Amino acid sequence: LWDGIKRDRLVWVGDTHPEMLAIRTLFADHTMIWENLRFSRDEAVLPGWMNGMPSYSFWWLIILYEMSFYADDFLFADESRSYTEGLLRQLFDYIRADGTHTFGEYFLDWQTRNKPEAVAGVHGLLYWAIRCGRELCIHYGNGALAQECGMYLERLKKHIPDPGSCSAANALLSLNGILPADRAAEVILKNGAHGMTTLMSDYILTALAESGHTAQALQILRTYYGGMLAMGATTFWEDFDVSWMEN
Repeated sequence: LWDGIKRDRLVWVGDTHPEMLAIRTLFADHTMIWENLRFSRDEAVLPGWMNGMPSYSFWWLIILYEMSFYADDFLFADESRSYTEGLLRQLFDYIRADGTHTFGEYFLDWQTRNKPEAVAGVHGLLYWAIRCGRELCIHYGNGALAQECGMYLERLKKHIPDPGSCSAANALLSLNGILPADRAAEVILKNGAHGMTTLMSDYILTALAESGHTAQALQILRTYYGGMLAMGATTFWEDFDVSWMEN
């Protein structure tokens, strides 16, 4: 969350989700997360996308839902009601009747940007965001929009894009019930620590653990982050591939 102060002075909303998970685990509720969400909302006036990428607006909805219900604090969610509802309606405009979509820019992480596997991963992310949006609409008492969210969730679930051998894409589809957990776990176990990224590692490891492969998930974690430590890391690197350790 502090990275932008010394580098590009931007709040990267996608990165905020794993950061939020770490912060709330260590410190519970923290004002920095709400400040982050507010800044991102005010910078990305609709129909703009946060950080110029549709998927980062998806992450904003997910963080808003998860933090509001985790902290049992809906002050910011209520303050952001018009933005939240407007963003959901904007997402609907990009979803076709067959469950495919037309966002143009598909960013999951830098390694897969605009590749077919990124489209598959973002599909899972979009489903997750609308699911979170539906819960927020129920909180707002907007039954009509919550019902509309449900209709678009059904559309998205009927379409299963091919995640290929990408661990992250398989994980996000699996975590959202679009892809069978065992199928995703098979791909992730085959890749092991290869193809991991710091941004996507939580979802990859969580998908493994939720499919009953906790021991293997821990081993991959030790290999990947242990590899960083062995290379002299004193902070999490934005990108790391275990193959770099050779020679």
